[in-house]
Amino acid sequence: MAVFRSALVFVVVLFAALVPGVASAAPVTGNATWFDALGSPYGGCGLPQSALDSQDFVALNVYNTPRDYNWYARPLPAGDPKIGAWNNGHNCGRWVRVTISDFCTGTNDGAPNQPFCRNGSFVAVRYTGATMNMIVADSCGDSNAWCRDDPNHLDLSHASLNRFQQNGVPVGDMDPAHWNNRHITWEYIAAPNYTGDISIGFLQSAQVWWGAVSISHLANGIHGVDYFAGGTWRTAQGAVLDAYLRADVALLPGLSGGALADVQGRVVGMLSSQLAGGDPVAIPISTLDGLVQRILSGGSLKRAYLGVSTQPVELQEGLRQRLGIAQQSGLMLLGLEPGAPADKAGLLLGDIVLAIGGRTIEDGEALQMALGPDAVGRQTAIKVIRGGQVQEIAVTPAERPS
Repeated sequence: MAVFRSALVFVVVLFAALVPGVASAAPVTGNATWFDALGSPYGGCGLPQSALDSQDFVALNVYNTPRDYNWYARPLPAGDPKIGAWNNGHNCGRWVRVTISDFCTGTNDGAPNQPFCRNGSFVAVRYTGATMNMIVADSCGDSNAWCRDDPNHLDLSHASLNRFQQNGVPVGDMDPAHWNNRHITWEYIAAPNYTGDISIGFLQSAQVWWGAVSISHLANGIHGVDYFAGGTWRTAQGAVLDAYLRADVALLPGLSGGALADVQGRVVGMLSSQLAGGDPVAIPISTLDGLVQRILSGGSLKRAYLGVSTQPVELQEGLRQRLGIAQQSGLMLLGLEPGAPADKAGLLLGDIVLAIGGRTIEDGEALQMALGPDAVGRQTAIKVIRGGQVQEIAVTPAERPS
């Protein structure tokens, strides 16, 4: 794996216009199993085990199909309720903090169509509370109850089990006598000791699920990967991004609107103090050229809008299981602008938005991503929870008023 380090006067940073802070998902509890090593040749996330940032790794469920143990082709269509926590690979490379929870005193073998911990119960023992930070490196799509019936199931690296720490000391002997596929609680976290470097690897014997190039050592897994295609920057999910340059110099009063030059004297952007909370940033020349040409040709700078105010909310596990949905949060509608697209379409206060046009919506950032220029005037389906049931409502976003 080749490691590339940044040594530029400025760095390119990508942002979605008017994006609020991202809500963090609450910790969840599920059954835990273990596996010895990544699949061959590279495991479900496309990296060989030797190239992982940590040898403490986990696999997430490919599917969320309670009592359905059939195999389905990957990737599953966007918005498909059968998508599990692995999320078509979009959660590869993310870090999770895993906390050991209760021990099962009965049979917990993951048998299809059987309850977990049957003929017993989950009880707290001395290992409860031990923790470890682990990286998502593989996928679990097996036809058993763990990988299909439990949306919060984690498959843990076997070698990691006795390395969990309690009060700063490895537990040492939790496995095998005190394991029994016990409960764990886990949540996503930022990459520990992240330095800003990335690792780029070129893989032999590339296949559809193991591409020729893999990128790792990222702050937020491939959730944080953006790519350039068709003249625009896009997220891993395909949403169009705006771009700006972050300068490494102080922006003195009065310089906003001036030019940012690189070390060779080339103008690379227009400075602004308004785009990133007062930090010195600049709109790139390529972006400015595109905007100028659009205006000169008689076009306008469109932004789609629905006319809503929202709040991220956690979806309780019982509700998710009853409705057969995998995502852990949605956006509750707290306000509707009279006569705006959402109001006209019949959306109601208290509706919880799950998806727009097949794109999962878990926070305000995802909503803004879904409301790009291409969404203006185009009817799209919005999936919501209303009255404890999932409904789809057709909405036509309008152009954001100036």
